[in-house]
Amino acid sequence: MAKQWLYVFFLLGWVLTMTPMYSQGKTMEELWQEMQQLQNEQKYAKALETVQAIYQQAMAQNDQVQWSKALLYIVAFNKGLSSYETAVRFMIENPWPTEPKYKAMMHLFYATTLFDYYTTYSWEINSREKVLTKKEADLKKWTAHDIFEEINRQYAAAYQYREDLSQLSVNDFPEYIRRYNYPDDICSTLYDFLVTQWVGFLGNTTTWKPAELQEKYKVDYELLARGPNSRQRQGVEYFGDLQYHPLLRMVYLLDELYHYNIAQQRLGTALETQILRIEKLRAVFNGEQHIAAFIEHFAGLLPDFAQNSWFAAGQHLLAELWQTKGDLVKAYEIAMIGYARYPASLGGQKCLCLAKNLEAPALEIKTMGVDRLNTPSIEISHKNITKVYFKAYTVDFEKWFQPKSARYPGSLSQEDINEAMRKSPVKSWTMDLVDLRDYQSHKTYVTPPLDKLGFYLILASARSDFSFSSNKLAAAYFMVSDLVTVLHPRGKDYEIFVLDGKTGEPQANASVSLYRYDYSKGIIPVGTKLGTYNGRVIIEPSEAISYGYSSLFVVVRKGNQVSWHPESLYFNDFSASDVKKACFIYTDRSIYRPL
Repeated sequence: MAKQWLYVFFLLGWVLTMTPMYSQGKTMEELWQEMQQLQNEQKYAKALETVQAIYQQAMAQNDQVQWSKALLYIVAFNKGLSSYETAVRFMIENPWPTEPKYKAMMHLFYATTLFDYYTTYSWEINSREKVLTKKEADLKKWTAHDIFEEINRQYAAAYQYREDLSQLSVNDFPEYIRRYNYPDDICSTLYDFLVTQWVGFLGNTTTWKPAELQEKYKVDYELLARGPNSRQRQGVEYFGDLQYHPLLRMVYLLDELYHYNIAQQRLGTALETQILRIEKLRAVFNGEQHIAAFIEHFAGLLPDFAQNSWFAAGQHLLAELWQTKGDLVKAYEIAMIGYARYPASLGGQKCLCLAKNLEAPALEIKTMGVDRLNTPSIEISHKNITKVYFKAYTVDFEKWFQPKSARYPGSLSQEDINEAMRKSPVKSWTMDLVDLRDYQSHKTYVTPPLDKLGFYLILASARSDFSFSSNKLAAAYFMVSDLVTVLHPRGKDYEIFVLDGKTGEPQANASVSLYRYDYSKGIIPVGTKLGTYNGRVIIEPSEAISYGYSSLFVVVRKGNQVSWHPESLYFNDFSASDVKKACFIYTDRSIYRPL
């Protein structure tokens, strides 16, 4: 489940190409009001000119607050119109506020803007080749890892101001940071915000180099799974040092924030650093041994926070870990402890949601498609259900399977179910199930008590009234037939045999029809052949290629019996023109390319 209370940058805006302009005779408050009015009227070019004027005035007056606000609005306007490159260039080429807390904000925002730039143009950026030069490369020459290294430098630069940021509340910057439903006392400082943003970047494997992706298995996951007190603390330089694996830097960075919040007696935020650590680690290490290690060490850490309401959020994560491990009973137990302890908290509500999902009933059915009478042809997957009710409805196959209809063997729509339920079923029966109370999905095979060959719609319900509301309802088509088709690819041809499903004897003179399904036109007949004395039919490419190389399917008829083959037939016409040649040069030499 994606975390619902993560921080994100939130800035309004649209922008056009910016040109400096100085306002005459208006205060900055009046200019902000003018900008808002122009924006409301969707006069974005004029609104942008106004913000540009505010930026110039604030910079001239050294008004750090207005300077920062105007700069961020200008950049956000560019991003609003997908001018991400312009946004990045503006932050590179224009002066930033100098006061520590605002300068730190600029480093943070620049890092986010760079990543937005990469995300938007990743298809082009990922194709760029590294250019070695003593000159400063233009932004258009930056490779993905040039961008990622710059982002890392910006976070490291902002981290130098952590003491200043720790004194500032994220609530003081509502125009730039949206907290969503994060409780007010959790990760409430800009220091917390900086670290969670940096950690999100470090834990994103998209930003890793190929060697880092390969070497993740060399990382001591047992060490990283343990509590923060079991690891030696690292110096400030460590977090921005690219020679260390991103996972190591991420965990030690969170450790530092953990120790800071413990010292400040902000237990909820301290626990959140560990929740974030486990979430990021399990996204990379998801084997059974990894999950077991995370459970062991995180479960040992949680009791220290039992007196804080964020304990329930920790219980929710622990329950998810048990769920991943496959022990749903334990997951349910852990979730209910969290809910019972702090029912009104965000973590408590998430625990309740997880528990409700585990105990919710589930029902699905699958059929063999084509099978004989008196065989276990129906598979039901069920969870938290003790009885299933069945109804079987006859369906006129030829009427249902009309050319140009949106039908094909196995297709099923809600209208099919509604139409069937307006009639009386030919058979009704029930099956008792054993609910092991393990919250797991189980499979049971059912032999439908049908006594006639034909085409049926099988309906299964967790309730006897087959209601569409507050119920689990499942349906599938089922063909009861003694005709069996065996399909063999033979070079470019297909060889089809029609056999008796009981005896295996060939069925002579069976009608074998070939169809193509077109999503816009429905079923399109391709052709029909009669089987030979040994039930054999050959389908050649020339009989199908004219229909566009798409998949085709077979329907067999003989007397009053119908059958089909569950697999599709594929034809293609490979020719010499389809063969392509290419050359690959492997070298350890750089390619010279002038800037």
